[in-house]
Amino acid sequence: MKNVSSFLPFFALCATVSFSSCSKEADEITPENLTAETASNSTKARPLPCDDFDYHMDTSGNGNRCWRQDIVRNEYMTRTLLNLNYEVYMTQTKYTITPSGIETSVWEGTIPNSNDVPKSKTVFKTNIWNECGKYYDSECEKFANGKMVLTLVHKASDKGK
Repeated sequence: MKNVSSFLPFFALCATVSFSSCSKEADEITPENLTAETASNSTKARPLPCDDFDYHMDTSGNGNRCWRQDIVRNEYMTRTLLNLNYEVYMTQTKYTITPSGIETSVWEGTIPNSNDVPKSKTVFKTNIWNECGKYYDSECEKFANGKMVLTLVHKASDKGK
């Protein structure tokens, strides 16, 4: 019996880990219409991406609201989104989700190889990116000064596009 009691903390830890994942219902919550009265109390319209970054409700001057993420994220962006032969380290400068479910993520970076800097602005568009079960349209703009901007947009109506 002594051996069993030494395993109790291990079993408790395993049970905690296995039961702490997100529920299926939470993954299927869709945005709802927000008004000034309901936005601060709403949980249905909160973003539920596969990350756990903090969001807050933001109101623009015209009364529209969206969820905004203020955490600065840095990631190596895949070459399929950039139309380059290598990944580029980029910083997320904007991430919002509107009440209608449109997610917009904007990333900025610098082209590290001077041979790949265009003589004038170029744009590369694709819709092959998916993450967390969502499909995104992407647009990568490259500028003559070596800067690049990647914009990813997911519309709630694009299910499995």
